[in-house]
Amino acid sequence: LQKHAASTVVYAQLGWRGTDKIVLPDCLITADAITPLNPSNNIANATMCLQYPPRGDLETWKSIVSAYESPRMEGFQFGFCVGFGAPLFSQIGVAGVTVSMVGPPGAGKSTAMHASTSIIGHPEHFGRVDMMTDTINAVYGKLGVLNHFAATMDESSNLPPETTSDLLYTITRGQGRQRQTRTGEARDNHGNWALPLLTTTNKSLLSKLAAFKDDASAESVRVFEYNLPGN
Repeated sequence: LQKHAASTVVYAQLGWRGTDKIVLPDCLITADAITPLNPSNNIANATMCLQYPPRGDLETWKSIVSAYESPRMEGFQFGFCVGFGAPLFSQIGVAGVTVSMVGPPGAGKSTAMHASTSIIGHPEHFGRVDMMTDTINAVYGKLGVLNHFAATMDESSNLPPETTSDLLYTITRGQGRQRQTRTGEARDNHGNWALPLLTTTNKSLLSKLAAFKDDASAESVRVFEYNLPGN
C-alpha cells in the first residue's frame, strides 16, 4: 500500500518553495494549478487558520481597502502594500526589515496594518507577534512559519528599549536561535524567514533607542520609520 499510494507532503512553513510554488495555509499555488492542502500543525497553531478560515468575497474586500485611494492616504497605502511586497524579500536576497508607522492614537495605523495582514489570512491573528507576552522562542517560531509573508506587531511603543533593539536585529538576521539535541546534533530548524515586520507606534522607535543608547546607528539602518498625517 505504501508503494502504490501517493505520498502527502506536509509543509511546516508558508511562502515560496523554490521559485515556482507558493504555500498558503489551505493550498499550494503554481503557475498552472491551485492544489488544496491541509495545513500542518505547525502552520495551524501559529496562524490560527483553522479557527479563523477565510470568509467573504474578493469584491467586498477590494471595496473596503479602496478607502485608501484618497488624498493624504499615502502613508496608509504604503503600510497596506507591505503585505504585497513581503513575498519579494526572498527573491531579492533580503532577510528582513522593520517598517514602523508612527502616528497619534486613532489615526488608523492598526486598521492599515490589519488590512495588510488580510491579504493572506485573518486580519488580527494571522501574522501577529507579541514581544510583550509571547516567549522569544514562540516569536521566532511564528516568524519561521510566516517565512515569506509579513509579520505584524501593534503598539510597539510599549516595548522596552532593550527589547526593541533585539527585535530590530532579529528581523534582519532572518534566523531564529540554533538549538541542539541532547546528543549534540543540530535540531531541525524551521526558524528561517525573509519578511518585513509591520509595526505601529505612537512614539518613534528611533527616538526611543537614541535616548537609550549613545550610538543607535546599527538599529536605525534596520528600520524604515515614517510619520502618518497629523503627527
